[in-house]
Amino acid sequence: MPSPGISPSTEAKITTSPLERVHVLIQFYHVPNATEREKLENAGVKLLAYIPNNAWFASISKDSPAKILQFPFVRWIGEILPEDKISPIIRENRIPPEAINPDGTVNLTIMFFKDVSLDDAAQIISKHGGKVKGKSLTTNALVVTVPMEKISAIANEDSVQWIEITPKPQLI
Repeated sequence: MPSPGISPSTEAKITTSPLERVHVLIQFYHVPNATEREKLENAGVKLLAYIPNNAWFASISKDSPAKILQFPFVRWIGEILPEDKISPIIRENRIPPEAINPDGTVNLTIMFFKDVSLDDAAQIISKHGGKVKGKSLTTNALVVTVPMEKISAIANEDSVQWIEITPKPQLI
């Protein structure tokens, strides 16, 4: 359990980001009620996805960490590390052969935070030499093929929430 507040490295990463909004983890002392959520919204916080216990993936304006920490119900703000976004199978280099294409690319499903458009997400994939093969509006994810050596760079993208293996479709 992290110490209350924000680490200097997290604060530096947020305030020096070239993005207007940054994705972070925010932990609360309790699940925020409607009034507290309104205060967070007014302070530039978008709560995106709940993470047990009392934490959320959130999008914040890069000038807001100090404002957010002034709320007594906010316990901690932390950065989302690239390794926290990658499935253990990928992190441990246990990618199954059926997920690797003859050209060395890997079949992945990449989920983006729900405040990221899939058009913007597709540009990120393209920037890293990948190709979009499908999309899911329900999960805000793209099914892609990307060069294996680009997975870490993609995980470093602020808008990426999760990366996992997608096996090739089975022919029947």
